[in-house]
Amino acid sequence: MTTIVRITRDESWLAAGTNYESMKSAHHRHQVAAAFGRDTAHTSEWHTPADAVAVRLAAAIADAYGTTRAASMTRIFSHVLLATVSQAEHRSADAPICFVDLIRESDGKRAYTAFGGAGSLPEPVEGFTVERSTTVNVSFLIRAVRVAAARNRLVGFDAPMMPAPDSTEYAVIMAPYAEAALPDVVEEVGMKKAEMAARGAGSLSRSIAMGGTVKAGARKPSKAA
Repeated sequence: MTTIVRITRDESWLAAGTNYESMKSAHHRHQVAAAFGRDTAHTSEWHTPADAVAVRLAAAIADAYGTTRAASMTRIFSHVLLATVSQAEHRSADAPICFVDLIRESDGKRAYTAFGGAGSLPEPVEGFTVERSTTVNVSFLIRAVRVAAARNRLVGFDAPMMPAPDSTEYAVIMAPYAEAALPDVVEEVGMKKAEMAARGAGSLSRSIAMGGTVKAGARKPSKAA
């Protein structure tokens, strides 16, 4: 079975346009966002090229959300990012990801959703309306990662960062997210819970993607990556 290319932590940071010390400092402020919903990427020896894309995505939406919330949004909707990366890598058209802010006008409560590629806006929670949307071209982020990798003479970045959307490999990697039944819409009051769920599913997904195996219903990866 095809697995995602492994790169070192330093290679990941170079491709993301940052470095270990910056990410370590960001971790103390809860501002680290990596692929598969991770917030402790600076402690992992092995990364994937998609981690560099996630770092760049969080930076791209920081003007809209602030650095801390941008990192949280990237982690919560990590499955949407991975799906969009897959589309960007295997389809000719550029693949955007869109974050949507929802508000309930009756009391000002907020919620968030995200969709990628050729997807359409999910049905919002009853009573909420769209307040704002922020769109980023993930294909552009991927190209930026590869340009930085080439500039630093890094290898492994030419391979697809995710399997094709209609492949068995993709379905297997994304299965933990599907089994977790993550909500399309996350209310602001439930963001911490949503982030924990995304991180749990992402941990299993990452283990599979990097060559581990996970039994159905398992809560922890059977092989450290």
